[in-house]
Amino acid sequence: MKRTFKKSLALVLAVLMVMTVVPFAGAACEHVYDKYEYLEGVGAHRAICSKCNTPNYFAAAVPCSGGTATCQSGAVCTTCGGVYTEPSGVHVEGDPIVDDIYEATPATCKNKATYYYPCAVCEEPIKNDHVFFGGKIDPNGHQYVTAEPNTDNATHNAVCVLCTAVALNVECSKHARLEKVEPTCTQEGAINYTCNVCARQWSTKIAATGHDYSKESGVQKDPATCTTYNTYWYMCAIEGCSANAKDDAKAQDKYYTGTDKLRHVWHKNTHQDYLKDPATCQQEATYYYSCSECDIAGTETFKTSKGNCWFKGYTYNNDATCTEDGTETGVCEYCGEEDTRTKVDSKVPHEFTKRVETDDRIYQLGNCKTKTMYYHTCENCDTVSDRVYFESYTKYGPHKFDGKEITDDNYASYSKEGATCTKFAEFYTYCSVIGCGVSSKGTDFEATFEYGSKLDHEYIEKEDAKYIRRNATCEDPVIYSKSCKACGEAKVPEKTDGASVVNPEDIFSRGALGHDMKKTGDRREPTCLIAGVTEEQTCQRSFAGEPCGHKVGGEKIEKLDHQYKEVQKYAAPTCKRNGQYGQKKCELCGVPVYYDQNGETVALPTTLYATGHEDRDGDLICEKCDAYLEPADVCECICHNTNGLMYFIAKLIKWFWKFMNTNQMCECGNAHY
Repeated sequence: MKRTFKKSLALVLAVLMVMTVVPFAGAACEHVYDKYEYLEGVGAHRAICSKCNTPNYFAAAVPCSGGTATCQSGAVCTTCGGVYTEPSGVHVEGDPIVDDIYEATPATCKNKATYYYPCAVCEEPIKNDHVFFGGKIDPNGHQYVTAEPNTDNATHNAVCVLCTAVALNVECSKHARLEKVEPTCTQEGAINYTCNVCARQWSTKIAATGHDYSKESGVQKDPATCTTYNTYWYMCAIEGCSANAKDDAKAQDKYYTGTDKLRHVWHKNTHQDYLKDPATCQQEATYYYSCSECDIAGTETFKTSKGNCWFKGYTYNNDATCTEDGTETGVCEYCGEEDTRTKVDSKVPHEFTKRVETDDRIYQLGNCKTKTMYYHTCENCDTVSDRVYFESYTKYGPHKFDGKEITDDNYASYSKEGATCTKFAEFYTYCSVIGCGVSSKGTDFEATFEYGSKLDHEYIEKEDAKYIRRNATCEDPVIYSKSCKACGEAKVPEKTDGASVVNPEDIFSRGALGHDMKKTGDRREPTCLIAGVTEEQTCQRSFAGEPCGHKVGGEKIEKLDHQYKEVQKYAAPTCKRNGQYGQKKCELCGVPVYYDQNGETVALPTTLYATGHEDRDGDLICEKCDAYLEPADVCECICHNTNGLMYFIAKLIKWFWKFMNTNQMCECGNAHY
């Protein structure tokens, strides 16, 4: 029973599967599977009905076949027409074409250019070793060997390795390869050139690009406050550069604004600006809260302690003295409390009538001939007056040692020490009171002063490093300042730079150092093509970091004259034999020179073809060489040409005559073919 049920279930499932894959039509189609559709991505095809386009699901897909893949497209199936492979990438060699896009190597002075074969499908050049010659020989396509640059640092001389042609003063820039060094934000770039012939190198600079401060760095410039947002520095947006505008003095305006702002920090501040109600002795003062960061006043308030009494109606208590102010008393208008305070500027005047003779009260000190005068003192407080004074009864003053006038009469009396080239004469002061004149020497008030003039210096020539005013060089002597024999002072105190005006009598000189010459360049012998150079020597000394740079030699030696030797004599063409130009070669460089029958140089020698016989009178005897001629020798038919283009044309005409079976015999009796 169970086995029968399983078989029935399997049959039902099979029928359902067929119904899902076979489209249902109102009427059954008699399928004709004679069309095919390509299965994309599978590389195969399957049959479909040509009537209803229903695929044949009961037949397996068939792999595509046929067709050939090319460099641009895959293979096309000959059954379904689908492209079932990738392009092969292999070119098909086509017919040769002479065009610049197919050129492999350029033409030279000896060979034609070579060309790659084109692809028959895509016409792209097939770049491999299979090439063909085409075009014409380029008479200017020389290949010059390496040569030394000329002294102008812009040209060189060279010899062609193919035809020995000589090129003089060729611009290096025409044979240069370049290497570009890109500039950065901070460093210059350069284009470096190298001549492919003489290896001379030069370069041009490219300016640095500079920073592009447009990238957000996250580095804070100014922190946020309760009134302003925080700010940040920009950084350089160029790849590989991490420069920050913070560190660039020229980019201090390169910053951007953030989104953060702080809250106000409210605190108590009893400044007058935030007072709402003042305090009295009966009530507290009221203040608004303020922000500790920006000082703005808030709306909330706080109270402080009560204030003091408000005293008014102060009256003087009549208790002042000559040293202290008196007092005054007032009453608080709120609570009636009394307050006593000092009444400013209420002191009474002093009574300057008291006579006290002490040093701290001297108004004018007397001298050895007059009495001292003193200020009066207050009878009440011992204060000393600054305007009222009196003369002492008994006290005289001290000597006045401020006399400094020296004459021939008192020179010896007050002299302490005579003058030198560095010091003035020194004298003791003396009492200037008339009739006194006592010297201060040996007293408690001994003092001296300078007077008169210093003695002249005695300058001599002394060789000492501290007196050098210009160091010696290779060609210039060392210059010394003269110095004082007694004190050593230099006559010329500062070093001269050569432009300062100095009195020749104030200085003296000693010999120059002379040059220290060493070889810095070898001698190069001249040739027929390139000039030579003599040996160069340069001074090795340097002064203040700068080399002397004196050079000897390094002079140009003119090129040698070519030494030609004749290797081929000139031969004129005859009636039957080609001639030849004369040829000479330089024994030093091998450069050939050709000349004609007059000995004149020929730039591009050509073939001197035979002139042919000449028989103007028709007697079959050549007027040039007196030779007996055959009729063919004087026949003017084109068939007798044996040189150049006319010979090639004659061969074509003979072939045509033979092909047409005509004109077998020439007028002179010779057979054309």
